[in-house]
Amino acid sequence: MTRVTTPTHFFRSPIPVEDLKDVLLTYQQNGDIVLEKHLEDMTAEGCLFHVKLTQEETKRFEKGMVSIQIRLLTVADDAIASEEAMFSVKDVINDVVMQ
Repeated sequence: MTRVTTPTHFFRSPIPVEDLKDVLLTYQQNGDIVLEKHLEDMTAEGCLFHVKLTQEETKRFEKGMVSIQIRLLTVADDAIASEEAMFSVKDVINDVVMQ
């Protein structure tokens, strides 16, 4: 991911959206939670989910590694967590938010 861009992140759930109460997607960097997204922030069809980040959101990250984790809450109140995944954040020369 590159700072101050608008990436779309995709993930596949083992449970279809119709059977979920909520989804919590957490982005963590340097031990701090930088960004959280919930089901209402995502687009989902069946078991495929995607979330598009804004320039302002990606500007919150520093160059380096980010960990993400997805947690699901089913309509039966079962809570499921993914393994933690890591990806890198690249910097830009000018981090002004373009309008």
